[in-house]
Amino acid sequence: TLRVAQFSFGNVFHIVSDQRGGGPLHFWLEHFLLGWWPGLPALRVPSLVFFCLALPAVGLIARRLAGTEVAAAVVLLTAISPVPISYATFGRPHTMLFAWLQWGTVLALKAGRDRSRRWWVAAGAVLGLSVFVHPTAPLYALTAFAAAAVYVPRSPRAVVREAWPGAVALVVAFVPYYVRTLHVLNDRYAVGSGKPGSRTFTGPVCSDRSRST
Repeated sequence: TLRVAQFSFGNVFHIVSDQRGGGPLHFWLEHFLLGWWPGLPALRVPSLVFFCLALPAVGLIARRLAGTEVAAAVVLLTAISPVPISYATFGRPHTMLFAWLQWGTVLALKAGRDRSRRWWVAAGAVLGLSVFVHPTAPLYALTAFAAAAVYVPRSPRAVVREAWPGAVALVVAFVPYYVRTLHVLNDRYAVGSGKPGSRTFTGPVCSDRSRST
């Protein structure tokens, strides 16, 4: 991350989309932060901040699904769980993605509750744009949108009439960039090739897969 973030905004986009695969937002953020706060804190503090920003959304989702008491317990358990705590200081885009998807899910649940096409569009756009955070985001975004639609206590036909603009917004938001980077991700993760995958690329920036930054 440190090595990619040292390049200009345009070069970061080129490296991430055409050589490395994945989303540029995390690297753009680090490019900005490292300009005036060089070092590992510029990586780890944003991860912690995004983790904290995700917790209110976790609470809202849990309250919507299971009530206030359960929501309080879910937020507490999430906040003290080893895996989220580890990612909160990892210096990678995982907690940004976590917060992004949680708030997108909040919007989708609100859309279902309010029967609002505008909120469905907002939810679809937010969830779809998560592809600019992490390459696995579309899987979670599609799942979150579909789960929110299924949760709506109305007939499937009524839900489809309300939610289809949001589904279109989701697809429009993530498909162009995802298609642009798909060939890079196939090479990076050796999808369908039968070869061992790698979490890094062998370009001029990152070649040592043992390093996390």
